[in-house]
Amino acid sequence: MSRREEWRRINELFHAVLARPRTERAAFLEGACADAPALRREIEALVTAHETDPDFLEQGLDPLDLLARGALSSIGPSVDAQPLSAGSRLGRYAIEEELGRGGMGIVYLARDTELNRSVAIKLLPAAVASDDGRRARLRREARAAAALSHPGIATVYALEEVGRVLFIVSEYVRGRTLRDELEALGPFKGGHLLSTVLDIARALAAAHRQGVVHRDLKPENVVRSEHGIKIVDFGLAQVAPAERAGSLPTRLTQTGMIVGTPAYMSPEQLRGEEADARCDQFMFGVLLYELITGQHPFRGPEVPATWARILRDEPQPLSVVGDTVARQLQPVVTRCLAKDPAERFTATDDLVSAIVEARGSLASETRRQGHAAESVEPDGSVPMTHGGAPGERQPATRLGWEVHQVVVSLVYGVMLWPMWLVRAHMTPGPWRTLWFVVNVAVVALAATLRFNLAFTSRCYPAALDLQRRRASWLVRSADWAVALLLMLGAAIVGGADVGLTALLVGVAIGAGVAFLFIEPATAHATLGEGGPDL
Repeated sequence: MSRREEWRRINELFHAVLARPRTERAAFLEGACADAPALRREIEALVTAHETDPDFLEQGLDPLDLLARGALSSIGPSVDAQPLSAGSRLGRYAIEEELGRGGMGIVYLARDTELNRSVAIKLLPAAVASDDGRRARLRREARAAAALSHPGIATVYALEEVGRVLFIVSEYVRGRTLRDELEALGPFKGGHLLSTVLDIARALAAAHRQGVVHRDLKPENVVRSEHGIKIVDFGLAQVAPAERAGSLPTRLTQTGMIVGTPAYMSPEQLRGEEADARCDQFMFGVLLYELITGQHPFRGPEVPATWARILRDEPQPLSVVGDTVARQLQPVVTRCLAKDPAERFTATDDLVSAIVEARGSLASETRRQGHAAESVEPDGSVPMTHGGAPGERQPATRLGWEVHQVVVSLVYGVMLWPMWLVRAHMTPGPWRTLWFVVNVAVVALAATLRFNLAFTSRCYPAALDLQRRRASWLVRSADWAVALLLMLGAAIVGGADVGLTALLVGVAIGAGVAFLFIEPATAHATLGEGGPDL
């Protein structure tokens, strides 16, 4: 049966199912598709799309047409190749672990045994590998993506084939995805938000200037490494004319083939129309909205309902967040999420400029209010790192904070000697040794964490904000433990050695004042508001 005949049969069965009572549908489908379970799954997907949002069929988007393009099947993983296990080989690549999977492939962490480096391998569906025309198109697209050279884009190394297994080899980026950060820390704020979205926008603009469109931008495909933000998974990018980032693309991927994650697709992608750089802008708008609010702007109970909202609805305004930075970014989000691509930015460089302009407006508003902005300098610029990454302050402005971390660590270390002297005032026995071992462990933990933060600030400033958030509770717990041990030591010594007791009490009180009052003020003055008091 040809695919056209199969679609005709699907159409007939789809309407036959809808004509029956709900209680009879499962039995009817089981009998009608007894010899074709895959056909049954496709019809069930169409019925789900219709029942989730009955108006979905009225949006000018026929579910049967979506099914023909492969969109409904992208709701779940469509890879039908046998998954690879750890330790197996794919040519010169040794598979180490599975990293994730989606509608266009399974991603593995692997080792390039010839070049001795870690790589990410995306195993493509057998339907792609078995089609000579699609393989040729994908090779051309992978070649174009491999030509991209930008610090914010993970490098595509090759599109390779072993037997009939087709896979993309790209740079493996160690770090946390923006999805990981959202789930761990919640919505982004202040300078952290601005620096993140600027880095993403600049990387996208660089790709678009070279005529490459990502088509699957989402929080899972943006990784924050120790060196900054990187967009990954450019291997299935689309090639467009480089002269104008907003011009229509020269489509290499098969016409009608929908590539991307359903919840992040632009309206034109869902309609099966030509998608250019402006579809990336739409996805960027969805991502930006999600970073600001922690919520997807069009999220529905099921994927088809989400599609209907993308085509029909406007998202809730960012004003509900009540955040100054969010309000300044509202025009950017609104323009990116326009249903008509012509209403979005002509070129992604204009999108970058709009974010910079929003940053400047925020600084102007701050000056009018007469206080410091959330991690925004008075001149309207986002603080910069020594490496030029927006959103981070120059090391000179963080020197006081770094010195504080080092001094506190050294004071904790020096206080081990008085804590050793406390042993002489304890009853002989194993408690003496245990006392000092506990003190060494607590001081080592506190000092190591603080030295690590100072090192990160100096050498990897782009990762400092995330590192502070991850370590703050542990550092503060260690601080309290040190202070309590000092007070306990003073209680043990008592009046037997007034000088030692006074030293222990004085340092304990000083440490408490430092981490409760001095350190938060230092952190806010040098690193900006919105982060932990560390």
